[in-house]
Amino acid sequence: MRQIFDIHEYDDNFFEKFTLQILPNIDIWSIRPLKNPTKIFAHGLSSELNKFESFLIRHQEKDYPVDLIIILAVAQKHYPRLMLNSSKKYLKLSFNNSSLQNTAPQLILFPNTNTKNTLNNDIQYFGFNYRNNAEIPDIIKQNIQNAENLVRAELEKIRIQKEAETDNRTAELERKLEQFKFDLKVEAFQKKEKETNERIEHLKKVMAKKTEALNEQKNNEINNVKENTKVIAEGLFRLGKKLFFDNNESKLKEQNNLELKDIPENKENKKKEPHREDNGFEEITEPQNNSEAKKDDEKINLLCEKLKHLSPVEKRILYKKLSEDITKK
Repeated sequence: MRQIFDIHEYDDNFFEKFTLQILPNIDIWSIRPLKNPTKIFAHGLSSELNKFESFLIRHQEKDYPVDLIIILAVAQKHYPRLMLNSSKKYLKLSFNNSSLQNTAPQLILFPNTNTKNTLNNDIQYFGFNYRNNAEIPDIIKQNIQNAENLVRAELEKIRIQKEAETDNRTAELERKLEQFKFDLKVEAFQKKEKETNERIEHLKKVMAKKTEALNEQKNNEINNVKENTKVIAEGLFRLGKKLFFDNNESKLKEQNNLELKDIPENKENKKKEPHREDNGFEEITEPQNNSEAKKDDEKINLLCEKLKHLSPVEKRILYKKLSEDITKK
């Protein structure tokens, strides 16, 4: 609630009393119309006494001076020309021709040196008990101290809130940074895993193709070996047959011819006895057919030995010749 003085009537000694007792305790004054406090007639610092006095003189000389309200306050610490709201005091001032002169009893605001101070140098505040003029500075000082404490408390509260907000933001940023690092690691791991899987799949495909090619080559070589073995065996068989049986047939034919020639002689002549040596043993002669078979075996063995010493090129040529002979037959 605003601390408001009662209405007092302006007189000739008002300025002197005001400057001696009130102005030393305040920093800023402001004069405004009572019915329109937002309008400012005059304002200034406590040192601007001429300005205060000249305005009051001009105002009271008017035909119908309006009632005034004088606002007194201590200046703010950082803004010397602004009032501290908690220290504002309000003084209502009426004039002789004002309609307010009978609205309230006249009270003595300042001590009069000519008459006895019946109120013991007190001021009656609106809505408050009587206060001594000496208590005003202490009250103003206490109000200022309370305001400073309130401001400090508010500033401390704001500081604590800002520190808490800063800590929260810092923690949130750290959490986001850790999450970002973790996401980067996960992404790198997934990328590496994907590349590894792709490489494994590629290696599997390459190994499958190589295995398939090796199996196909192996099967082809096995088939070629089988075919070559079959052809060589068949060629050797035919060659041996040709060499062996052709000679035997020719020899058998010759032998049969000889036997046919010797048949008349055998009928006419007696059968010859086996030749006996003087020692009484018969001469054993190997049959002619066995000697011929041995010769054929020797020829086949000789052919096999020659085949072993053939070069790969010669073997392919022999294989080709044998294949041609077989196809012709």
